[in-house]
Amino acid sequence: MDLEGELRHLAEEWITALEEGCKQMQTTVGLLMQRQQDGGEIDGGAILMEQWLEDRIQELLDILWELEDGPDPRLEVYIDWRRADDRLAACRALFTLGRDLRNPLEYRYGLLATEDDCGENTNNRNNISYSDIKDGVGVNNNNYGGGDVQGGAMM
Repeated sequence: MDLEGELRHLAEEWITALEEGCKQMQTTVGLLMQRQQDGGEIDGGAILMEQWLEDRIQELLDILWELEDGPDPRLEVYIDWRRADDRLAACRALFTLGRDLRNPLEYRYGLLATEDDCGENTNNRNNISYSDIKDGVGVNNNNYGGGDVQGGAMM
């Protein structure tokens, strides 16, 4: 394979990794939503809620940080940036939603002193819902420089 072909292949691999990261974030946010709806203990109480929540948010952060590092600069010319920006915008929205789900859960399980401690993170100022992100409809995350996520389903 020539150099240009190899760079194109690596650019496509980076986009695939971006989409996989988005899937992982979607799964983590789904777990947070399920915990919010179901309540109860995790693994029969074997895992502390505080640690479980911290681990889920750290998963989201780790994925987002890795994705925001971006590709090797040599690949930039070969990347479909509209597709990449859409995925990054969806990932950022998933992180925001995950963070916004965490605070009420912390309050519910007595990990915050008062409901007021939930702070502004419980205000989903963009009115982003999980179904918006999952379906790729109506997520506008231009605050982060990304494009609108319109019509592209989460992979």
